[in-house]
Amino acid sequence: MNKALKQFGGGGGENVEDIVSSIVEVRDHLSLLSGAFHHFDASDYFTGEPVNQLNCLNLAAEQTSVIKYIFIWLYALSFISLPAVQHQTLPR
Repeated sequence: MNKALKQFGGGGGENVEDIVSSIVEVRDHLSLLSGAFHHFDASDYFTGEPVNQLNCLNLAAEQTSVIKYIFIWLYALSFISLPAVQHQTLPR
């Protein structure tokens, strides 16, 4: 992946610094996802081959998309008014 970034990123010296900072950001976000969601495993990104790293990034994108829709759904539900419950007084 680093080789592809260097080749297609222009190959300039300042781009290498951008690549390194981008990789650090991706690793930070993957660790955040792993910490927040126990079912998400980012170990393939850190120890796997480039294809495994790409698959891990795709899975992370899917997870965040699903989570985004869950939060949108919950937000929309917060505006739905439930029918008022009629309180009856108990005889004393």
